[in-house]
Amino acid sequence: MRTRNRPLASALLGVAGVALGVATVVLGLGWPLWVLALLAVGVAVVLVLSGSRRSALVGLVAAAAVVGAGVVAVAVPPPLPPGAVALPPATPEAEDEDDVTEVGRDDRVRVLIDHQRTELVGYSLDGEQVWVNEEAYPAGSRTAVLAGDSVVTVTTGGQREPAIAVSTATGETQWSAEVGGARPFAADEEVVVFADDGRTLALDRRSGEQRWEVAEEAVASNQGASSFYPRRWSGQADWLVVGGLDRLRFRVLDLRTAEVATEFDVEHFQVGDWAIAGDTLITFDHVRDQRVAVGRFLTGGGGWTTEIGRDGAAPSYEPVGDRLRITTATSVRWLEAGTGELTTVELARGWHLASKHPGVPGARMLLAEERDEEYHLLSVGVLDSRTGVLTELDDAYREDAAVVGATPTGTLLALPYRDAVGGEHERTVLVPNPS
Repeated sequence: MRTRNRPLASALLGVAGVALGVATVVLGLGWPLWVLALLAVGVAVVLVLSGSRRSALVGLVAAAAVVGAGVVAVAVPPPLPPGAVALPPATPEAEDEDDVTEVGRDDRVRVLIDHQRTELVGYSLDGEQVWVNEEAYPAGSRTAVLAGDSVVTVTTGGQREPAIAVSTATGETQWSAEVGGARPFAADEEVVVFADDGRTLALDRRSGEQRWEVAEEAVASNQGASSFYPRRWSGQADWLVVGGLDRLRFRVLDLRTAEVATEFDVEHFQVGDWAIAGDTLITFDHVRDQRVAVGRFLTGGGGWTTEIGRDGAAPSYEPVGDRLRITTATSVRWLEAGTGELTTVELARGWHLASKHPGVPGARMLLAEERDEEYHLLSVGVLDSRTGVLTELDDAYREDAAVVGATPTGTLLALPYRDAVGGEHERTVLVPNPS
């Protein structure tokens, strides 16, 4: 290019690059156009500084710096809440994200199903593949649950293939056992319970041998009786509720032995009418227009009665360890299962629990939203449901944040966001429970 044309060309490229860059940021046109804008500015810099061999080299270095700085400036993710830790994503080889389903994770391993390759895959939390098991997930319709340090898979859709247990640490198959089409329902350190219509059975966690069976249907466990979802899988249960929905009479069994701890009746099967937290069966009634909770110790020795007041809106009841969490749109109340003591956490004015609540069994952290009078979303925060401490999320995470899991040490959040040029990203974040 002639020397006299360089200033004009560099000016045109520079203006075009800057204009394209501004448009990309304002309109969210995406990374390809952002990189193109940076390259245009970079070439303009090279043209300006290419009068000699030395200046051309300086121009190339300056152009590379411009492009690199532009990429880094846009790629930096928004800040996280104090103490939160971003987890590296697992990187399964499946071409389609829909071909991969997460079973669960503990503090060391994340387990996924690769439907495309019909295998279970274990990843470390820093994203490294640590094992693959093809035996536990053969071709066909299967489901899997995380049971402590094992993953249990069973067939679905009427098939009656054996249930298979796999070590989360090594990926080795531990045992397989016939369960006649029953599905996993609950587990503790010693047994895994399977249930179907009219039958409930427990297998030894280590050997797969049958420990007990009853001719009744399982309806809830002590992490399952709530207005959230009573029949959800519970990997840390102590008690099991069985009974006939037609007779509305239920028995509470010791999960390990199937010994009967107590029996109770309800006028109609509504999961908000009772729950099990810790070793206490909690039922609810109304006395003089006041909601009353009645605790009955499943290990013997009496119980308690606590007035919990009027519920302006339908509350959600969820057992979390040895406490029962009672939530409405604007408050969280906790019942101590051992004493019946009631404590209340009020949300700040203008804040409400997000509609996604409770979302995940046992998660201590909940999402809260601040909205104006016209219900426009102003802000999203992470609420410590025990202490009431509310931490606002960066505005970039405001629209689609969600609670997606709970580990023994904290709550997992999915934080999708768009970068400055419209690129879509998602971070999986662990918010630790306060010690």
